[in-house]
Amino acid sequence: MNKIKIIVLLISLTSLISCGGALLPGSSDPYKKIEYMSTAMAQGRWIPAERYVKEALAIFQERNDKQGIAEAYLAYANYYKYGNWCKFEKDLCPKGSISLPKSVEYSKKSITLFEKLKNSFGVARATFLLANTYGKIGELDKTCKLYDKSLLAYEKSKPQNEAPHVNINYKENFGNMVNKFKNKFC
Repeated sequence: MNKIKIIVLLISLTSLISCGGALLPGSSDPYKKIEYMSTAMAQGRWIPAERYVKEALAIFQERNDKQGIAEAYLAYANYYKYGNWCKFEKDLCPKGSISLPKSVEYSKKSITLFEKLKNSFGVARATFLLANTYGKIGELDKTCKLYDKSLLAYEKSKPQNEAPHVNINYKENFGNMVNKFKNKFC
């Protein structure tokens, strides 16, 4: 009987570790949850990644934190752009569409909120993600125009010295990064 309990326990732990949030940090800080979402995505752990952003968005909405909501929309756009969530939500993801329409939708929501908040760096980041999503769709004319828009927003953000609310280590090199993508795809 003890062997059966141990086997059941090991199977339960294995399933928790493989797809759930086990061994990933917890926090009540919604900005940290967005950072953890990125970590989970980098590890290929799509279920906890989605859970983190979903929890963050709920907290931001409860607090009426518009900046946070915009960041959560941007995180969702990034999440949906990669499409691996389709493995878990096949009915929401028709063959060939991956999740790019949802990425476009959330990018646009994020851009709209960042614009209302006059957060130029947020606009630059969300527009860059939208450009890359259109690039994946194959709409290069939109991609190139959006890279230009992203660069303009980034230039506008420089004198304001806007700090993002999430941990971003590329702000100083953001313009270079967008230009590299633009040179490669446009």
